[in-house]
Amino acid sequence: GTILLKMNKPEQALAKFDEGLTLWPNNPGARYLAGIAALNVGDRARALEEYREAIRSGEGETDAALRMAEIYYQMGNYGLALQFAERQIRYRPDPQGLAHVVAARAAMAAEAHEHAESILARLRSRFPNSDVAHIEFAEIARRKGGSQAAIDVIVASELDLTDPANINALRSLVSDHLAIGQAGEARNAIQAAITAHPSDPGAQDLLGRFHRISGNNPEALA
Repeated sequence: GTILLKMNKPEQALAKFDEGLTLWPNNPGARYLAGIAALNVGDRARALEEYREAIRSGEGETDAALRMAEIYYQMGNYGLALQFAERQIRYRPDPQGLAHVVAARAAMAAEAHEHAESILARLRSRFPNSDVAHIEFAEIARRKGGSQAAIDVIVASELDLTDPANINALRSLVSDHLAIGQAGEARNAIQAAITAHPSDPGAQDLLGRFHRISGNNPEALA
């Protein structure tokens, strides 16, 4: 089943998982993989069922809770998204902070801004050099006070926006500058990143998008 899943044959993979689960229904790893296969064939209800069984039979053995949180977030069920994201944080490692981000976004969508800030504060303390928490804090600021407030968060973070690792923070900054008509500031930020790392594709892509938004198609194509 796993091999078929890797070969992008989710329907065949799901059939194999079904055979195995008949003999070993409480295998959390197989339930988790069956959930992935079900999602890949477009059966979201089946995927949720399999992920739920994976949690029931082996809490903490798979990332099923995170997968459920992502699905519920996409469905607009922010309460359940937050519940399962926090369950993932409680019982599983979160080396990239993905569960924290889903939890914070679900809390934001539910207008629970203080809860979102608490989640992001934990994320920032774990990954002080990562731009992830700062970008999400900027989103909260944007919802509360507009683009200038979001810009202030990114600037106050003291992230090196010329570092390719912080390209998403640079995107956030540029988008907010453009939203309030500060095209010059947006271009200056992009150009500083390109000057520091001329071969960085992220900064070049961002400059192309800037030119396209500005109506300068020849420069965008270049």
